[in-house]
Amino acid sequence: MLIECEYVFRKATSTYQNQKQAGQHPRYPDMRLDGSAQGKPDLRLVAENTGSWYRAADDLSIVWGTTTLEEDLHAAGGVFDDFLKLPANQSLKFSRGWDAVLQDLHIKTSQPSVLALRDYFPYWQKGGQHGPYGKLLPVNPTDHRCHAVFFDDNVTLDTEDTKIVDVRDTTGKALWPVYAQRYYISRAEPLLAVSDDQYYIRRVEEKEQNFERKRLARRRLKAATLTVSKMLRVEAEAGKLDLHKTQATTYDSWKQTRASISSIHFSSSTAVAEEDEHNPKTSRVD
Repeated sequence: MLIECEYVFRKATSTYQNQKQAGQHPRYPDMRLDGSAQGKPDLRLVAENTGSWYRAADDLSIVWGTTTLEEDLHAAGGVFDDFLKLPANQSLKFSRGWDAVLQDLHIKTSQPSVLALRDYFPYWQKGGQHGPYGKLLPVNPTDHRCHAVFFDDNVTLDTEDTKIVDVRDTTGKALWPVYAQRYYISRAEPLLAVSDDQYYIRRVEEKEQNFERKRLARRRLKAATLTVSKMLRVEAEAGKLDLHKTQATTYDSWKQTRASISSIHFSSSTAVAEEDEHNPKTSRVD
C-alpha cells in the first residue's frame, strides 16, 4: 500500500534511497517508486531536494544542495553571512527566515516527494541538547489536510522536553511537548522496527487516529459555538434578551463576611474591626 505523502529524511544517503526506489533493495525487489511504473510517483532523491539546516538565536535557514554545511561553515570561520558571500558559494540557494523556510518547504512537499535535510548539531549542543534547540518540525495545528509525523530514537516522552525535536506552529510558537507527542512526534524503537515490517505503519496509524479525534473535537466545538450564537440571536430578536442592555452582575462570595474599610480602626499595633450589619453582635479587639 502506498499512501500519498512526502518523506523528509534527516539522515540518509541518496544512493541507498534511490536503489530502494528502483527495486534494487534485496528485501523489496518489486518496489518501483522511480517514476517508471504508471501512476506511481518518482520518489528518488535529487540534489535540489537535499539541504542543510542552519539555526542560531536570531537566524533560521535551509541551504539547499549541500549536506556538509556544518563542516564547510566551520572551515570558513563559522560566520554564516561571510560563508554565503564566498565566491565558491554564490551558486547556493537558500531559504532564510521563518516565512521563507515555511514557503519553500510547502512548495517542495505539496506533492509526493522525498527530501533529505541535515540538522545543525552545533545549535542543539549549545542549547544543552534540549528540544527547543533540536530538529525543527513546523506544523499547522489547524490544517487537517496535512499531517506531519517525526520519528526519532532520541525523543524523550515527558511533559517538559522532547530532548531533540522542536515542534512549532506556523507563527513560530513552540508547541507543548505533550501535545506534540500526541500528534506529531514518535519515539522510534530500532529493535522493534527491524523485527517488524509494519512497525512504522502502525505508529503512523496511531498518530492518524489521534489527529482524527482532534479534528472531530474541533468540529463539535465549532458546531456547539454556532448553535449557542444562533440561539442568542433568536432570543434577542424575539425581545427575550437584549444583548446591548443586559448588564453582567458580578458574584461576590465574600459579600456577607467582608468588613467595610470604614468600620476598621487601625492602631499602632492592632486592628479594630466591627462585624457588618447582618451580625447582631459587635466584637472589638483592643
